[in-house]
Amino acid sequence: MTPNNALHLVWDNHLENVSSLFQILYQDNKLVDVTIVCRDGVLRAHKLILSACSPYFERIFHENPCKHPVVIVRGVHYQEMQMLLQYIYKGYIDIPASFLNNLICIASEFEIKGFENFKNFQNNYHISPGSAEKRGGELKGLYSEGNGNEKRNSEDRDNREFEEEVNKQSVAARDFFCWWTQVDSTVLVVMRFLLACKVGTGGRGLPANKRSGG
Repeated sequence: MTPNNALHLVWDNHLENVSSLFQILYQDNKLVDVTIVCRDGVLRAHKLILSACSPYFERIFHENPCKHPVVIVRGVHYQEMQMLLQYIYKGYIDIPASFLNNLICIASEFEIKGFENFKNFQNNYHISPGSAEKRGGELKGLYSEGNGNEKRNSEDRDNREFEEEVNKQSVAARDFFCWWTQVDSTVLVVMRFLLACKVGTGGRGLPANKRSGG
């Protein structure tokens, strides 16, 4: 029960103001804290907003805490992901009917809230269910892991493609990686050597004969 002296304050047009704020954040790329790497481009967004609209992204950010993570969506084109983000931030989107099938499949993979209501449009627009299943299979194939050499080759290929894409888009991915924790063996060897020299000389660095090459 509300105390007699309590006040109930209401922000007029709260939903409209919040919606407008979301659109400004998206359009101006303000306060972004997640990078999404697609097949042919890079987009930036906000973890909080993605998590609120997608259990898929919420799990990723919860299980992989990182200040600015990079999410790789290899099976999705830039334009497709851009449409999904516009839908998330604005609450609506205008698209050609020919895009609906792919967008529904991608939204289903990412568990975007509200998109399940549009599945009935497949019948209205006479979109073949087979094409939807094919697109879904392509996405699942790109996200699944293989076994043995196939898995390693796939991971190597994906890493190379990702690095090329990130470099092309001038994304400072090395500052963002929270899941690449393996340090190059050469670096480890150098670090151990320097540490051994420091310990062996009482913290003074290399002996004089070593510094002079003698």
